[in-house]
Amino acid sequence: MSADTAAELGLAEQQLDEAQTELDRVNQLWQAAEAQLARSQDAARAARSRIETLQADLATIQRELDRRAAALFIAGGSPQALALLTSESVTDAVDRMEFASAVAAGDSDLATRVSVETQELAWQRERLADAVSAQAAASEDLEAQQRAVQAELGRIASRVDELEATLAAERSPTPAAPSGNGDGNGPGDPGGPRPPV
Repeated sequence: MSADTAAELGLAEQQLDEAQTELDRVNQLWQAAEAQLARSQDAARAARSRIETLQADLATIQRELDRRAAALFIAGGSPQALALLTSESVTDAVDRMEFASAVAAGDSDLATRVSVETQELAWQRERLADAVSAQAAASEDLEAQQRAVQAELGRIASRVDELEATLAAERSPTPAAPSGNGDGNGPGDPGGPRPPV
């Protein structure tokens, strides 16, 4: 092996080490992007699930509020006034007023719950949008990392091919010139002896 080939092989080993370091760095970035993608997918799934639950809860509450509003309309307006007008005694009026107040408090609680769950629903929708955006960014990062890895692997493969060709050329013997006097009888003369002419 010539000194030039040894120096070239040393340089190639150094370049290979540098390429491996770069490949390791890109691989770490790849793994980080995959982890971010998984986290954003989990967040999106959780937000979708919570949105479905909130929408179902709100639909149930809305049906209950609609039922109560219809009952109040049919009863003719204010439950407190109705309780006073239809009472047979003061005790009966007090009982009916307490019941009407409890119903009104229940309606107020339902209305508060609707407000809270509507706000949470809006927050969950924002969370979902953020998760979907993070998911898209993580996918783009993964694609960029994949391109970088493929480019680095291509560069390394090309360099390995060059080195293998150089090494093969170094190892192969140089062809010797034919030695013979041209009469076909000497070593290196093809075809062996020639018939007399």
